[in-house]
Amino acid sequence: MNTLNAIKARVQTLYRTNPNIHMNVTIPGGRIHLKKHPVTITSVYPNIFSVEDRTTDPASTHIVQYVELMMGYVEILELTQK
Repeated sequence: MNTLNAIKARVQTLYRTNPNIHMNVTIPGGRIHLKKHPVTITSVYPNIFSVEDRTTDPASTHIVQYVELMMGYVEILELTQK
């Protein structure tokens, strides 16, 4: 199993077992920096998954590409603590 497929499988497992996660996000160019930000995985697709940020009013949905996890722009803390 290649790295991208392994990441997809781990995100799908989190979605089924414990969708409430914490993310670190660092987007190149300094646009977004989040540390230990609580979100909920709301759906999983072949190339992306969506998370809902309930800390804002109204709640906002963000799309994350699995490649962003592989490149290190997005980190799911529950995956790195194992």
